[in-house]
Amino acid sequence: MENDNRKLYPLVMVPAESKRAPEEVYTLADLGVTDTMAASGWLGGNGMGDLMETYLDRISGENPFEFYGTQFPLTVKKISTTQQTPVRVCVGDEEAAQRYDSFGKTALWYICSAKEGATVYMGFRDDVSAAELYQRCLMGDVLSLMNEIKPEKGDAFLIPPGVPYAAGEGLDIVEISEASELALRLSGEDSRQEMEEVFDLVGLTAWDPSLHIHASEVPLPEGDLAAVPQMHVSRVVLSEARHIFSRDCFSVLHCVTGKISVQVKDGEGTQSYPLEAGKTVLVPADVDDFYIVPVQKDSVVLDAWMDPRKENDGYLSQQ
Repeated sequence: MENDNRKLYPLVMVPAESKRAPEEVYTLADLGVTDTMAASGWLGGNGMGDLMETYLDRISGENPFEFYGTQFPLTVKKISTTQQTPVRVCVGDEEAAQRYDSFGKTALWYICSAKEGATVYMGFRDDVSAAELYQRCLMGDVLSLMNEIKPEKGDAFLIPPGVPYAAGEGLDIVEISEASELALRLSGEDSRQEMEEVFDLVGLTAWDPSLHIHASEVPLPEGDLAAVPQMHVSRVVLSEARHIFSRDCFSVLHCVTGKISVQVKDGEGTQSYPLEAGKTVLVPADVDDFYIVPVQKDSVVLDAWMDPRKENDGYLSQQ
């Protein structure tokens, strides 16, 4: 793809099926093995990897590009559970760089819907010893050590590296995370090798309940779900148009319910990019002034971007 000096525009993504788990569908991904592509316009049909290789910081913004290079830094996927998922543990940036020459993973789960009795498993109820955890892993019984939470629609969970997590059946989840699939299994069929690889990275202390963001505690119409170096995610209940400008980086919008329109001034007119529930749009850094407008009142949107990162990470800056 040749570089084009025309101003970029909001890129609605074509979802891509996961090669790892049938319950997962990516709505934004630049993972090499799995890439989503732009749906329409003069960039339509191009995958995220090609777009980033060509347009670089015009898509991600200067600060994210400095840290993540030509890989787009965030991934968005939908998870619909019809059975118990394996217990997984995310690998941190430093360990991922040293062991896998890769980015690490910090994730946020947002609960779109939960059937009665549906369960999320997060961290350990109490401090555990490495010996006890190892035995439970071998027995396939890690869940017995973990917190069982009955989430409500609109709840969110921040999942840092080292915290084990899983989901029972009957949940619809949106996951926003760093651009990495380094979440290794502690349980599940043929998980022994992954368990051995990640075992020394598991945090053995009791889970921090502040990582559970209750829906009722998030301010309306807009409130933060996560504000960590890897990502800033806000939930917006869109009853009227919202103006976004001067972020100096990308914006990723995922429509949870309803329907919205991303509107950008184009000369004397306005270009509109509709976004339905379950879809994701990437607004490149090139577009530094736009509006999100509710097509259906009180549509729920997850708005993700990156705050400036001040610390210098030698590994990330080389990518």
